[in-house]
Amino acid sequence: MVLMQHSLLIAKSSLLIARSEGSLVEPVQIAPEVWVLQVEGCNSGIIPGDGGVMLVDPAVQPGGSDLFERYGEVRAVVFTGDYSSAIVDLTSWPSASHLFPGDFAAGADSSAPLVGWNLLPLSSRQLLVYSSADRVLFCGDMLPDSGVPSLAEGSQPYLDALAKVESLEVKLLVPRSGEVAQGKRAIRERIEKDKSYIYALQRHIATSLAAHVPMDRVLQVAGSVYEDYLFVATHLRNVRSVWGEMLKGAVFG
Repeated sequence: MVLMQHSLLIAKSSLLIARSEGSLVEPVQIAPEVWVLQVEGCNSGIIPGDGGVMLVDPAVQPGGSDLFERYGEVRAVVFTGDYSSAIVDLTSWPSASHLFPGDFAAGADSSAPLVGWNLLPLSSRQLLVYSSADRVLFCGDMLPDSGVPSLAEGSQPYLDALAKVESLEVKLLVPRSGEVAQGKRAIRERIEKDKSYIYALQRHIATSLAAHVPMDRVLQVAGSVYEDYLFVATHLRNVRSVWGEMLKGAVFG
């Protein structure tokens, strides 16, 4: 059972980053010049430097729109995925640079607007934000502390992205949602958790294809077996995505 196996593989070392001051949630410092603000489960990176402040996936909480300016003038807003309209009004920082994954060629790493940080584009829909000095990585929708990974672009692109993360010396991993993973062991556990889920899903689909079981039947059974799991909708979307990927020969081709 793909989801049942995955639910047993949970990272044990997370850094709690939600801290409340009155009615607002306050940012928490996770590295010398790196703060994380968690609003309704979404993580925003606040990184001040000599040239101003760089925000990563900013989410504004009600009544807290001025919070980011405490750290200086916002000069750049970076999004690790294509979901800016869902989390923030870009007119909040009209003079800042707004950077999206689609602005870069996949694999063409480049310097971020803030010295010491790099943008690592994985595709037109995803990029990583990394500091080799602080060993901090903002990884977007990858490697959440709970649930299953989203394989909207297929399983192989996600495995390639995991290989990219593994090639970096990361000590603090900040996903777009959930808790920060602190330390190499915790990060390794999250990587292995996602790999295990993907490999199990690939095997399940490969077996179904070999037995000529239609995808609709596989989805029906999975929906019934996992109906009480919080992440069943994401799992069913993953089945559809990886099924199409494997039919095209992108996996086990």
